[in-house]
Formats: sequence, structure tokens, C-alpha cells
Amino acid sequence: MKYKFIVFLQIALLLLCVPAIAAANGADISLDLSKNAVLVGDTVTASGKTIPNAWVPLKIIDAAQNIIVFDAHKADAGGNYGIEFKTPPGAYGTLRVVVGEGSNVATGTLTAGSDTPTDTEAPAWPSGSTLDASNVARTGLTLTWTAANDNVGVTGYRVYKDDVVIDTVSSTTRTYSVTGLSSDTSYTFKVEAGDAANNWSTTGPSATVSTDKASGGGGGGGGGGGTSTTSSVSKVSKFITATAGGSVSCDQLTVKIPAGALPGNATVSASKLKSTEINEVVPEGMLVKLGSDVYEITITGSKEFGDQTITIKLSYDSSKIAAEEQPVLHYYDESSGKWVALETTVVQENGKWYAVTRVNHLTKFAVFSTVVDVVEVVREVNVIKLAIGQLAASINGTSYTLDVKPYIDTKAGRTLVPIRFISEALGADVEWITTDRQVKIKDAGKVLTLTIGSPNVLVDGVQSTIDCTPEIVSERTFLPLRFVSENLGAQVSYEDQTKEIIITR
Repeated sequence: MKYKFIVFLQIALLLLCVPAIAAANGADISLDLSKNAVLVGDTVTASGKTIPNAWVPLKIIDAAQNIIVFDAHKADAGGNYGIEFKTPPGAYGTLRVVVGEGSNVATGTLTAGSDTPTDTEAPAWPSGSTLDASNVARTGLTLTWTAANDNVGVTGYRVYKDDVVIDTVSSTTRTYSVTGLSSDTSYTFKVEAGDAANNWSTTGPSATVSTDKASGGGGGGGGGGGTSTTSSVSKVSKFITATAGGSVSCDQLTVKIPAGALPGNATVSASKLKSTEINEVVPEGMLVKLGSDVYEITITGSKEFGDQTITIKLSYDSSKIAAEEQPVLHYYDESSGKWVALETTVVQENGKWYAVTRVNHLTKFAVFSTVVDVVEVVREVNVIKLAIGQLAASINGTSYTLDVKPYIDTKAGRTLVPIRFISEALGADVEWITTDRQVKIKDAGKVLTLTIGSPNVLVDGVQSTIDCTPEIVSERTFLPLRFVSENLGAQVSYEDQTKEIIITR
């Protein structure tokens, strides 16, 4: 009873304060409803005509004669009015809609169902979501994947093997052990996410994996023991959004896609060719020059990027590079059936050698031992613009919106920026080490390590100090711009009047 008293008191006060209610003027009033069947939370618009500039009261009355919605809007100079309202929680059955007052009213009817609005939105996978295979053996392996998102909530994941569902697990499970596989066999695994309304995603991450070969026969002396092979992932697919970019790694290949490089959202796949497939595209005379596996990169959208480029990084076997020759990345020209050399950068990371290049199209790629005068280090010129206190930013003229604003540390007089956006725009990898609260940035063999709240930094393992410490603001990591950019070989300029920061590399 107290609730009803408050509602009636509010209505009475509103009527006292509105001298020009349509009903008080004795004018006719009409009513149209945008819908007649509703669920809780649905939006309905009541509209019609009355006298110009008159206030129009609206009441929604349930079967027990309780007023569950009350509102009043003023008609315009032409006498038109429109009142939008939501079906409140607890509304059910036949509801009466009344506009006007006294004997001069118009009424309508709503039929309210008991259910909340139907969820029809399937879970989505963030850009760069991954499905990784580990512990690969002859008859089993372990799958691990990143989480999907949903407007209501993910309730489970389906695990597929060669397009057949092999199990459904809870939303809290993101690892799965696969058993009963055959040795020396290639399998394609995929994961999709579902919600309580039985909506299932269709763009989940996938990986193609080859199990180990069975061990060979044992053997006597002279070291003639049995042999085994190291299994590897032979195909990986990722859904990449154009605005965020991302990377795809398949065994010894990494493809880095900067934000804005793709013309639209797409699934990018990288696969390692089998021996029979290699023989079809690599002439017999070039096989002896082959210094790496051969990989094919495909995409669901256009495989041509125009002025935009992506980075190809491929590990090679240095023992297969002949003396006086260099490892050079090549792409396969499908129209001519020939391999074409690319300008290549050679880097060494953790004891492994990599050939790196940038391309604006996708096809097959491999490293060949090649006679060249020098392996050039060629970089795409990137221009990144952002401003202090602004969310707007751009990369090579393409506009982006940051989720946090760059700011100036007034004590040190240094500019701090959201480091993931800057680093990935420059083509660098960013790794967050939770246990140590550290950020590790890797680019072309250079490694920067910074710790949140600490002035101590490591540049390629050598310790130094900075006068402005990294910080976490709004769940984003901010690092001093000039220190990071210049250590990655970029130039930084600042416009005092516009507070614009320009980073060029």
C-alpha cells in the first residue's frame, strides 16, 4: 500500500503543476501504439494528436487496476505528441493504456508476455583469439583456447575435430585433452562458443595438427636406436578485426597484421605445406636452395592490401644457407609459377634465425639460399598521430579511437601513452608478465622490459633507469612515449599548440 500511495502522490503533484493538461481543455485526443504485444523491457511509443502545446498524461494500468507506468509530455505546436516507455518488470496479461484525463481520454490495449526479450545474439570471438595445441603425441594432444565474449554470457564451448563435435564443455573450461588419435595423421580442431539461448558462434579459432609418427624399431650397438619425429601445428586460423589487427603463428611462421591493414574483418589462415605440395610449387633445381618450410597464407577477404603492409617472419635452417649466399624470403607468383625474391631483414632471437619482410599481398612464402650483395633492412614508413587528452588517433592517415587518453606526467614532464596501441602500430610484439607486473616489447631482435611503478628498465638485457615510471590507468598500461619509441628506432615530435604527438618510423 505504501508503494501505491507514493505513485498516486507523484501523479497528483504532477497534475497540480501542469496547468495545460489536454483533458482539462475539453479537447479530443487520439492514441496510436507502436506495438500491441510486448515482453518485459520492450519499448513502446504512444502517439497521437490533441490541442497544440497541451500536456498529455499517460497511464499504464494492469489487471489489478494498479498504475504501473505514468508519464506526461507536451504536444508540439501542431498538436502532435509522442511518449516512449518501457514495459516494466512484473507486467503481465492485458494492460490498459490511457492518455488524457477525465471523460476526454483515449485508450489502447497491450498484451504483455511473461518472458524477457529473446536473446538472438551469438557469442563473438575477440580479434586474435587463438586455439593452441600442446603435448602432441602419437595418439593424443591438449587444446587450449582464449575466451569468447557474449552480450549475456558464454555458457559453454563445443570442441570440433574435422568439423564433427567431439565434446561440449562449460564456460569455465578452456583446455581439453584429445585422445584416441592415429599416429602420423593430420587433424583440424576448432572451438565455438554458445550461450543459454543456444546461440553458437561460427568464427571460432582453429588449428590443424599432425600427430607424431610411431617410433621405429629398436636397434643394437653403434647408436642405431629407434627414431621419432617432432610434431607440429600445420595450420592455424584466426579471426582478425580490421580496427585492432593481430598476429597468426603457425609452427615457424608468424604473420603480424597492424591495425588498419585489412580492408575489413577476416579470418586469416597460415598453413605449412606437405612434401607433396612443396614438390608441386618448388622446381627440382630450387629444392637444394630451400632453407625453410613452405607456408601458404590465405584470407577470407581480399588478399591484396594496396598501400597497407603486413609483416612475414619465418624461421630458417642456417645450415642450409650456402657460403657466400644469404637467406632471402621469396613469394610464389601464382600467375607465372615462379618464386620472387623479397627485400629481407635477418634477425636472431633466442638462438634461432629469422627472415623478415613486409608485403601487401598473401600467397605462399619460403626462405631460399640466394646470391645477393647484401640483405637489406627495409621498413615501411609508419606515421602515428595522437594528442594529449584526446581519444582520436591515426595510423598512416587512417583514423582510430583509443579507449584511454594519452596524458603528461606533470612531475617528470613526460608524455605517457597506451603502449599496446603504439607498439603494435610500429609492428612490435607486446607481452604482459602478470607475476612480475612487467611489459616486454620485442621488435626485430630488440627487447625492452619495463616494470610498473619502477624506474628500472632493461634494453636487450642491459639495465638502465628512466625518470618516469610506467603506470596502469583505467586497466591500460601507459609507458613513457619517447623512451619506448626511440628505442624502437622511431622519431617523436610534439606540437605545443595542438598538443599533437607525431611518431614516425
